[in-house]
Amino acid sequence: MENHAAPPAQRRLIRLPEVIATVGVCRAEIYRLAAAGKFPRPVPLGPMTSAWDSNEVQAWISARIAEREALSQQRSEAARRLVHARTEREPRGSGGRAKVRAARAAA
Repeated sequence: MENHAAPPAQRRLIRLPEVIATVGVCRAEIYRLAAAGKFPRPVPLGPMTSAWDSNEVQAWISARIAEREALSQQRSEAARRLVHARTEREPRGSGGRAKVRAARAAA
């Protein structure tokens, strides 16, 4: 039986211009995020040269997408709860301002 699964991503080092193009974040922000521990740190290749592990960069991108999906799901659940809460209230006009107006008129 043949294995038709995709081969694992080959690990390679990518230089800053490719990281910028891949991530869509400017150079300063990449270094800022890396210093804060929120982005993969570069791998030193020489005294003035560095690169990033392509697998680590792709993992960072995947984590951002997963965060977006989780946030979207949380927002959907919150909206669903809000709609449910609104449908359980008394109908419009049966409370709130209408009651205040009626109380004022009776006084």
